[in-house]
Amino acid sequence: GFELGQAESFEKWVLVHDKVRAGEMPPKKKRRPKPDEVAAFLDPLAVALGQADRDRVAKAGRASVRRLNRFEFENSLRERLHAPWLLVADMLPEDGTAHLFNKVGERLDVSHVQITKFYEAAEYALRAALNTVAYKSNTQKFYAREEGHMKSALRWKPNIQTAATRASIPLLGTTPQPEIIRGNQPMTVGPSNPEVREQEAVGFVSGTYTATTKYDFTRVRVPIDGRYKIRMKTYTFLAGPNGASGGNDHGLTGGHKAWWRPSRTVAFPGKRSEPITLYSVSRNGDSRWLAVYDSYPEPSVFECEVILKKNEIIRPDATRLIRTRPGWSGNANATREGVPGFALNWLELEGPLQDEWPPASFTAVAGDMPYKLKGGVKLVPEDAALDARKLLLDFMKRMYRRPVDDAEAEAYLPIFERSQALGRDFTDSIVTACATILCSSDFLYLDAEPGPLGQRQLASRLSFFLWNSPPDEALAQTKRLAKRDRRAFTLIELLVVIAILPGCCSRHWHVPRARPRGSAA
Repeated sequence: GFELGQAESFEKWVLVHDKVRAGEMPPKKKRRPKPDEVAAFLDPLAVALGQADRDRVAKAGRASVRRLNRFEFENSLRERLHAPWLLVADMLPEDGTAHLFNKVGERLDVSHVQITKFYEAAEYALRAALNTVAYKSNTQKFYAREEGHMKSALRWKPNIQTAATRASIPLLGTTPQPEIIRGNQPMTVGPSNPEVREQEAVGFVSGTYTATTKYDFTRVRVPIDGRYKIRMKTYTFLAGPNGASGGNDHGLTGGHKAWWRPSRTVAFPGKRSEPITLYSVSRNGDSRWLAVYDSYPEPSVFECEVILKKNEIIRPDATRLIRTRPGWSGNANATREGVPGFALNWLELEGPLQDEWPPASFTAVAGDMPYKLKGGVKLVPEDAALDARKLLLDFMKRMYRRPVDDAEAEAYLPIFERSQALGRDFTDSIVTACATILCSSDFLYLDAEPGPLGQRQLASRLSFFLWNSPPDEALAQTKRLAKRDRRAFTLIELLVVIAILPGCCSRHWHVPRARPRGSAA
């Protein structure tokens, strides 16, 4: 029927209109209507469809209610909890997509499995935020000569590893130290000679390959998720040509020589820079890109700020150097002058970094409540019921994208009380109630009221569309949006065009903007 107020009927008549206008209806074997007959059919139909669409928008608005996708959920937590280092999107199931977009309400369904995962991610984020108060920033230094992977690559392992290209070379500047390889000298002078220790390095001529060559800093201790500074002292060198594999002297004498194999007894200053990629590696072996830099022939210190998760280690990788997979032969980087390599002196880790104390992420959950650190971070209430109500109400006001009435906290107090009745302490019970708030429709769903959009509504729609995140204060307070400033909307139109260019509208597309380090960009 011609019930344009019903979505299914409306869509069918839109399809009819478009096919007739395109000449696809009637079918080619049927009689073709004259142009005036087509116009007589299409014109009133277009008017009726346009009016029906305007009536629907006036009544219900253009946007439908939809769930946050997993990246919007992560970025919303980052923004509201002042925790730009949070990484929880990968804890959640993949979102459905339509036309390559992951923002279509019909594809963002919710099951009990998803709610369970959202709750787990929310609880993880809350505990991570609270734990920031337990760790003040400190600096750790790790010398390459003391790292297990780098030491284990010094000597041949009969029937396992006897290839010079996969081995490490102890260097003092650009001078190899073969007696360390033979075991006749200690691996490092240690703290007894700081000047020499600063020059000690371990060199490699191949890139990282998990099964063979790795130069991981495994002694790194990352206490909690957060922002950290990494400093690395490295340089490039040129191992001499005509090195040997096999033999009984770890390639120092004897063995099978080839011009493309690196010498372990002769080295020179590097001829060029080498691109180095830094990864973090979790305990289960998953790696995550952190940064990239150039290492130069002159020893120098590279510094970057990164996000690390608890217990991750650091893996440098000289990406241009050869990957020695099974069956390889030769080295495309080698010349008659020698084999290019990469040497590591030390890595320094500073963090977790905080801009204030107590950390803003802690106060976003706990406010100004006293705490103790015995047995983890534990909040110390004066009156459990009153303090719980205040914390929950403040948390709702922070997390929800709408005004919150004071009475609304009453809905979540029973969850807190039930948790306490089950024997959980005040802190755990607050986390349980707050995680439930983060799984409520008021946080997990985006809603839009019908009618003209205000300043904050425009900012919210723009931000979630382009950056998968709620608007920061700078955007939310931009008065040009509310005034419909032509320059502002020309910029918006340009950004939207960029966003929907072919190849840019997958689940990962975004348009960069200046944001706090670590948040979605």
